[in-house]
Amino acid sequence: MISVKRRFSFSPSEIASRVRTEKWRYTEWDNGKEGAELYDHDKDSGETINLVKEPKHAQLLQEMKSLLDKNWPNRMTDKVEPPAKKKA
Repeated sequence: MISVKRRFSFSPSEIASRVRTEKWRYTEWDNGKEGAELYDHDKDSGETINLVKEPKHAQLLQEMKSLLDKNWPNRMTDKVEPPAKKKA
């Protein structure tokens, strides 16, 4: 199973693109310019250890980026607006 999502954080410039498999979750913030996260959900379901800079995960990181590119090829150029604020 592969899940690909986009979400907004605090502002439109903080857009996260994410791909999730049964074991791994990879997230890029602002297309990787603001950082990335890689978590092993079998060993760290609470997502406390970011493995993105671990050399032993370099190939996996490329595979996760490829999954993100394959399943959301236009994410680099998509013009999206943040969700409208709910009226009180």
